[in-house]
Amino acid sequence: MKKILIWMLVISILTACFVAGFFALSVIKEDKEFDQVATEVSTEKENFSSKDKPASEPSATPAPQSRQAEKTDDAEPTDAADQTNVADQTDDAVSFHPHAIKSTKPSRYIQMTQINVNGKTLTDNKKYKAKKEITFEQGKDYTKVDGIISFRGNNFRDNPVFGTADFTKNKLKSTWTYQTGKLTSQGKTWTGSGWTGQPLVVKWPKATKQVMNMYSWAKEDDSLVEVIYACLDGHIYFLDMKTGKQTRDTLNIGYTFKGAGALDPRGYPIMYVGSGYNSSKGKSRVFVISLIDGSVLYTFGDSDPFSLRGSLSFFDSSALVDAETDTLIYPGENGILYLIHLGTGYDETQGTLSIHPDRIVKWHYKGIRSSTSKYWLGMEDSAVVYKGYLYIQDNGGHFMCLNLNTLQLVWVQDCLDDSNGSPVMSIEDGKVYLYASTSFHLGWRSSSTAPIPIWKIDAETGKII
Repeated sequence: MKKILIWMLVISILTACFVAGFFALSVIKEDKEFDQVATEVSTEKENFSSKDKPASEPSATPAPQSRQAEKTDDAEPTDAADQTNVADQTDDAVSFHPHAIKSTKPSRYIQMTQINVNGKTLTDNKKYKAKKEITFEQGKDYTKVDGIISFRGNNFRDNPVFGTADFTKNKLKSTWTYQTGKLTSQGKTWTGSGWTGQPLVVKWPKATKQVMNMYSWAKEDDSLVEVIYACLDGHIYFLDMKTGKQTRDTLNIGYTFKGAGALDPRGYPIMYVGSGYNSSKGKSRVFVISLIDGSVLYTFGDSDPFSLRGSLSFFDSSALVDAETDTLIYPGENGILYLIHLGTGYDETQGTLSIHPDRIVKWHYKGIRSSTSKYWLGMEDSAVVYKGYLYIQDNGGHFMCLNLNTLQLVWVQDCLDDSNGSPVMSIEDGKVYLYASTSFHLGWRSSSTAPIPIWKIDAETGKII
């Protein structure tokens, strides 16, 4: 059974890589904005103490580390983990104490990091501590909402499906289709759905449906499973999974959406979704949308002065929410990780919903080999979170483990290239692992061809298994 689960994860990652590669043939990123790197890169670095910087910045891009050498240099004693069934393992049976080893020390890859709290950049990162501890349990415990409420379901990114389907001869069949539109902006025309996303699927409780702007028939259908899809044409569609019929009016936001977006794990009727490109309406940003009436409650991320990528403000990642602390966790392609205390107020009996963000924490970084032409800053994939640790790959060949409560990097692994596919977490025989892959940009590490590995990584140390 364990081998089957592992191969399912591998196949999922391969599929994501293929889809990303296929769409890359038709939609090419325009990186002119990458040249507009803000002057903060040079001015803000002066706020760092010398111990936060490497002794000297290398004059050339470091060569990828030898995987064979890594295995011999980083030998560690094996934990005596309980050999229990994966599906039955509780957190008490899991060995999980993240730390760096020789080859994954953050200083090997990261030049600097900074933390900004409510608009003020800290002069000493070590003084930062979360007001309330952020911690996540296993993916199966992320939400009690029926459906797929974030990219691949939860904080482990290991549950991308919902419901059952009848099929014969190992073949699925199409039962309905729905025609989406197009969006033209800045000389580009966007059609279809994004390659870093998937539709959100939710079976709302009847009481929640009654306060929403759903059509009457949808409110009364107790079996209704709603499909919510933010597409490249700038619209968010709401459909009945069974028939493809609209369940409510389409929202025209006017910004192209590549990622899946996310719903609130507490069952609150809130959608968090970031746009993937600028629009005639303005710079790309994140939208927090009320699913009671379709109104935009809050936006952030557009032309953020804390960004080291100038005015670029794209958001393909699918957010997570820590229900206990009311904290939105949102990585951006602008190189910023946002931790926002939402101040959420929801009264289902009155049909009222509000948010009042009162603490906005931002974290950014700069890699030793980061530049405006290659190994870019920024995060397009969706983060994995377990306990108080966030795992994410970036555009610059870094796979990072970050302590969410101190915003200190724990380990960094070299993942060779720009990564758009999201990692997947798996607990096997009491140990925590990550499955991940990358991409290949011509000229970054080769002028012709290069391997695109799929890795199994020790989530505690970043070591490649």
